[in-house]
Amino acid sequence: MKIRIYDFLICCTIVIAPFTYMLAFKYTNTANLIDLYRFGFTCLIILQLIFSHKIYLNKVKVNPSILFFILVILNGFIFNLLYLQVDNIASLARYGLYLLGLIVLRKKIVFLLINYIEQILFIFLAVGVIQVITGDTYYVNMSNRVAGPYYLHASGFSLFLVTTLSILLYKISKDGLNFFRFICFIIGLYILLRTGSRAGFIGFLLSVILVYGKKIFNKYTIIALFLFLFTFRNQLLEFFFDNPLLKRIIYLFNYGIFDASSNERFDIIIRSLNELDTIQWIFGIGIGYFDNFQELMVGERIAAHNNFLLFFIEGGFFLLIFFIFHLIWIGVKILKIKNINKKKLLILLFLNIELFGLINNNLYYFIPYFISLIIIHEFILEKNGRV
Repeated sequence: MKIRIYDFLICCTIVIAPFTYMLAFKYTNTANLIDLYRFGFTCLIILQLIFSHKIYLNKVKVNPSILFFILVILNGFIFNLLYLQVDNIASLARYGLYLLGLIVLRKKIVFLLINYIEQILFIFLAVGVIQVITGDTYYVNMSNRVAGPYYLHASGFSLFLVTTLSILLYKISKDGLNFFRFICFIIGLYILLRTGSRAGFIGFLLSVILVYGKKIFNKYTIIALFLFLFTFRNQLLEFFFDNPLLKRIIYLFNYGIFDASSNERFDIIIRSLNELDTIQWIFGIGIGYFDNFQELMVGERIAAHNNFLLFFIEGGFFLLIFFIFHLIWIGVKILKIKNINKKKLLILLFLNIELFGLINNNLYYFIPYFISLIIIHEFILEKNGRV
């Protein structure tokens, strides 16, 4: 496979993109930079394609995923003709990026991301470790959370970690374990725990047990785990009871599902459904306008925290049906993968990004979703199973 400078440039752009959160919220205090960068990120890839000697188009037919993103973009264009706003154009560009990823340059970028996943993960983990050491965390929902480059957005960091850790497990299962991969994985689990994301950490552990359970739970690992827990029991108890994730889980058991975070998400669902009229139930309010919709009701921009709700509110029943078809089609295709290592990777990505990630605004934090999306589609549509 011939890798050119343009492929490396696009891969570097993907790695750099999350750091704009830190730039926007920590160093410039200009949150609008996030929306501008989403739009700029798509434009940058397009420019890289224009200046490339050859545009790599994947020879694929229109499938449910491609059709879904086409419909999303069409919806956005139609509603943007009615009321145009810059931040909504940026949201629409995000979906353009996903569609672009499915039809252009996917194979080479997937190769680079997987090949250099340890180095990519190490860069992000280094930021997280520095934040832990210096106390550069932020307090929300009763815990101090580590957000890494996704400054003030620990959920985004959580999504990035579960994506890259899943890819790292794939490389370990395929190529074997070395010291660098071991260190990255252990530190990655620790930083994922410190993000305070319940869906991220618990979902990742459950998915890993589901996929790699037979390899993990043998007599040797059980004995080693028992000895480790017995030897370091005091340190582990002190560590876990002082961890932000455990505090959130304990609060969840004490007060039910309606803690501060969960109760807010429930309120978002109720008030959103109550404000829709008959036409909006069918065709929605327009792609990219959920935050504006919330601002009109409560005076602040609030994300959906639920993709089923997001696409129903923005695209109505019409778009929600195609979103569900998109998920089902991916799930069925993954189950048909013959390469066991690739199949396990896709299951991890699908569970952590498409399912567990949908309550963590996986589409808002577009880099983890983009990486997951192009890897899944590259593997399920390879030559031995391309449709």
